[in-house]
Amino acid sequence: MSNQLYINEIQSLFDAVQRSEIFEDQKMMTDAVPLFPIAKINEDYEKSKNTEGFNLKDFVMTHFDFLGARVSVHREEQLPIGEHIEKLWDELTRTTYEEKGTLLKLPKPYIVPGGRFNEFFYWDSYFIMLGLKVSGRVEMMENIIENCSYLILNVGFVPNASRTHFLSRSQPPYFSLMLDLLFETTQDERIYTKYHETLEKEYAFWMNGEEWLENGSSVKRVVRTTDGDILNRYYDAENAPRPESYLIDIEDHETASGDEFYRNIRSACESGWDFSSRWFADGENIQTIETLNLAQVDLNCLLWHLEMTLAKSSALQNLSEKNNYFQKEQQAEDR
Repeated sequence: MSNQLYINEIQSLFDAVQRSEIFEDQKMMTDAVPLFPIAKINEDYEKSKNTEGFNLKDFVMTHFDFLGARVSVHREEQLPIGEHIEKLWDELTRTTYEEKGTLLKLPKPYIVPGGRFNEFFYWDSYFIMLGLKVSGRVEMMENIIENCSYLILNVGFVPNASRTHFLSRSQPPYFSLMLDLLFETTQDERIYTKYHETLEKEYAFWMNGEEWLENGSSVKRVVRTTDGDILNRYYDAENAPRPESYLIDIEDHETASGDEFYRNIRSACESGWDFSSRWFADGENIQTIETLNLAQVDLNCLLWHLEMTLAKSSALQNLSEKNNYFQKEQQAEDR
């Protein structure tokens, strides 16, 4: 068996670690890299967990690597803000050419947010690109786009972040806006035709299930109103505690109502607004979360832009049928 850490393959150990709170931050265990094959780790744990003197934290620390779990930048000198930011670009650059634990491989270098976030995030990367544009770092802008395209073409979407336990959800679809940003920088329209297939595949992900909808129903990320209009919502394929916030979710679930509390929590994470009172039915308590009941205006604006970009890409390639289709989709949303 692979050395890669898949949470469900060490569920018994993972559950014990998260419930015992041996780490202040529950994300620590999700980011851990196994030092031995998963089968051996499970075998060692089952043999030793009930023995006298067993220490769970010691067991975990000897079976997993936690190096690089946090990104701390300490600088003695006081630099002007411009110089400080320029240094940060290099200090926050990472590469993952092969999978490590839950970390997914990516073909190009990327920028991490820093702190406890030491992986590639989807919508964060768009705002990172805004800074890269100002700094003139066009190659890294291209790297981010290439990484997003790789994930969309190979996974079907850009996960919330580049870890295996985020493969059930995406984040706000900013890929088409990333292309606009690069075009503004290079003035090269070929960027749209180069990634036409990627744009189509991301659109298909967000519209998956549209053909099964009846008025007043929803499937995955698509809803049809009682009037027959098609809108989008945030959604997560899993209805279970988030590994990175495992115990918190379990405790909140105890006082929540409804069968899809966990999915509502995860769906709010897909939005990037985790958490905001916009998701709460009472405007105050996370136990009343109802993300699945909402078709957010910001998400639907992003889908409108994706359709507009697909129309543009189709027109550049003289794909008149596709151009007409996406223009009609935009017009329907405008109404």
